[in-house]
Amino acid sequence: MTVQKIPNNSTEIRFFIEPTELDMRGILHHPYGGMAWKFDNVLEMMRILENLLSTNPFPQATHKLRGLHEKTKPSRYGNLEELKRMSMDPKLVPCEKPTFVVKVQYRQNASWQGSIRWVEGGVEKNFRSTLELIKLMDNAISGKEESSWG
Repeated sequence: MTVQKIPNNSTEIRFFIEPTELDMRGILHHPYGGMAWKFDNVLEMMRILENLLSTNPFPQATHKLRGLHEKTKPSRYGNLEELKRMSMDPKLVPCEKPTFVVKVQYRQNASWQGSIRWVEGGVEKNFRSTLELIKLMDNAISGKEESSWG
């Protein structure tokens, strides 16, 4: 039996964030996969990231995502063709440092766990849920609650 070694950086995702009045937009870049996507809000960013994570063998989800309809249509999550269709030319990714570097290490309890590095602030934190990840990003770019990073 051959064991496939998964590269350390395969779960690293770089975020180039531009804050807006009520939300954030920017570019999500997966250097290992060589793809990048533009997003206009947090929900779109999370959908792209979930789709990306579902196409990779690691980290595996412990729960299957459910829908509100009894007969759920096939999910668009984990669809590599959809990811490719939505992607942009990686050459258009900014050359400057990313705002955040995120590594998702686990996908347990229908959420994500891992680490986030705020490049400008020079701080790295672990997050225990997708909500905590979003709050850490929001606090860093809005300048609120410095204590969550300190």
